[in-house]
Amino acid sequence: VVCFTVILFSLVGIPPFAGFIGKVWIFLSLVKAGGPIMITLLIIGALNTAISLVYYLRVIKVMTIDSPEEATASSGLPFIPATYVGLVTAPVLILFVWFNDIYLWAHQAATQLFS
Repeated sequence: VVCFTVILFSLVGIPPFAGFIGKVWIFLSLVKAGGPIMITLLIIGALNTAISLVYYLRVIKVMTIDSPEEATASSGLPFIPATYVGLVTAPVLILFVWFNDIYLWAHQAATQLFS
């Protein structure tokens, strides 16, 4: 539940997660490009983010607060699936911390590719 919540918050663009960096770069590039079409896209993106926040918060509420329809015998995942879920969620946290290094590496690779 915690890992899925982290991934959903990253999709929305909440700051301590990797999705925040992506949304900031997209929104900043729309502002930098200027023009009525880009500002319209920026407004649509902001509205979409707000709508997705409401939708994802409802999903998180159902996972955590609402009582389950049918009780399950097991309270958690076995070790292998839990490890997999943790490994899939880790980049969401790691990409926020080391974003600048990864960005510089990708920028160097792109300049070599297109030069």
